[in-house]
Amino acid sequence: MVLASGGDSAGMNACVESIFIACRSRGWQAMGAIGGYEGLVTGNIVMLTPDNARNIGHMTGCTLKAGRSESFMTKQGQDSCLQNLNRHKINCVIVLGGNGSFKGATTLEKLGVPVIGIPCTIDNDVYFTRESLGFSSAVEESVRLIDRLKGTMQTNDRDHVVQLMGWHEKGLTQMVGEATFAEIIDTIDNRHTPKQVIEIFDRNRKAGNTSNMMVMQEKRKDSIDVVSEALEAVNYLQDLTRLTPASKIRLNTLGHLQRGATPSGRDRWLGHHYGKKAIELIEAGQSGVAVGMVRENVIAVPLAKSGQKS
Repeated sequence: MVLASGGDSAGMNACVESIFIACRSRGWQAMGAIGGYEGLVTGNIVMLTPDNARNIGHMTGCTLKAGRSESFMTKQGQDSCLQNLNRHKINCVIVLGGNGSFKGATTLEKLGVPVIGIPCTIDNDVYFTRESLGFSSAVEESVRLIDRLKGTMQTNDRDHVVQLMGWHEKGLTQMVGEATFAEIIDTIDNRHTPKQVIEIFDRNRKAGNTSNMMVMQEKRKDSIDVVSEALEAVNYLQDLTRLTPASKIRLNTLGHLQRGATPSGRDRWLGHHYGKKAIELIEAGQSGVAVGMVRENVIAVPLAKSGQKS
């Protein structure tokens, strides 16, 4: 059985399709939980068929729906999961998600459920693998959107701040910033004060650059709510404009547009191989592991080590 936990990422559907094809070639029946771990708790489990699991690899989002579940973290919720797994005679759960999802997978493993993890997060913060599903697509979509933005920037001689997702990992912002030749790349370990930003923009204008861009990793904290997070970005823009009386600075937040990207060819390829590897591991009697990519080879590591930064 396969489920998607946490935020969605491009390539999840390709992975589900790969799992379905690999199961069908072995004469196995594949199942899917709708809405992640919550689907296990509530018993919202469906059979994967050619109607719902074929020709979906190119689609955005996740057809199984991804989400988080507070009830899964309770004993009552976990007992319900075990009952539903037994009812459907499920012998292994494949979890698509990031570090938080893998913690849930570890919980299932401790309950005696065979589990395999597949890294799916645009943040690319699952440290045992070079690439998680969704990262490539998020980079491509961000670059595409910024390319569109550059036309209006140059037309109106405006400076723009573009905020990207990233939470604790800077890789997405760093790669997008370099690919779009941003004048400033502002990440969690290289923050710029409003004064520094204005000084850099002014210096570039004097050198003949009539529009400048800063790509900024979101200023996100574990305890912050979405409204406070948005206000923090607005306050930063306000601080910038205070330093430029005739301000032409604009703020753009790409946010979930990055997660809703059309899956890149790279992510579809990864989804194919990650899903195929998961089924091969199940066939070999292995569980309690997560798959990943190292030097173009699909590998498996113990779930307990999957969240450790190398």
